[in-house]
Amino acid sequence: MPRCFQCSADLTEDARFCSSCGQPRQENVFGLMNAIGALASVFLVAKLTRRKAAGLLAMALLTIGISLSGHLPIELVLAALFAAMYLPCLMRVGLLAVCVGQFDLFTLADDLVTFDLSRWYAWRGLAEIAVVSALALYGFKVAVAGKPIFGGALED
Repeated sequence: MPRCFQCSADLTEDARFCSSCGQPRQENVFGLMNAIGALASVFLVAKLTRRKAAGLLAMALLTIGISLSGHLPIELVLAALFAAMYLPCLMRVGLLAVCVGQFDLFTLADDLVTFDLSRWYAWRGLAEIAVVSALALYGFKVAVAGKPIFGGALED
């Protein structure tokens, strides 16, 4: 069961705010913790066994084991696919890419995003999209490193 970061009270799965202190639920921090924990576990197992494959296998099994909850055959396939995408991204692209991906995942999964702007909760979805879009645009700007955005394609 999740806990409040401020007062350590138990939160229900669907609670958006802590009933004790009113603090909003902060799940996007879990993206950073998941990515760093995954890399640390791969590193520790790889250093203990002196084989990188053993570290990746241990993390894949851990990822599959954590993901299972109800309908075993379907969840086993989905968890294996997730591990097959998550671990190569972690090892090849790096910790920063996985942290940003997990942050985006937890940020967008937190609230409702709606196209009906007359709803009272529409600003929350727009704020989430703005944060994720700003992060993506900043990453794109840093990735091109001062070069023209479209290269030489638009030059006459």
